[in-house]
Amino acid sequence: MIAEREDLSSKTFTIIVTIISLLVFIASFFILRFIRSGDLPYSTEYLTVLLMFFPIWMYGLDLTNLTRFYRSKDIT
Repeated sequence: MIAEREDLSSKTFTIIVTIISLLVFIASFFILRFIRSGDLPYSTEYLTVLLMFFPIWMYGLDLTNLTRFYRSKDIT
């Protein structure tokens, strides 16, 4: 039961980290566009990179176990 909850928590955390990363990607585009006074044109290449980034990022986080929670035993 605890192992299943840890797996669910890890998957949820992976999704949260991925969504935050995507929002940062989008925000960085708009911030750069604001700093350059609207000089940065919108291109479909940005959307393509964003759509490719999402599954690759989730797979990488899952593969490397960066978002996995590990239990630690109390030594006492």
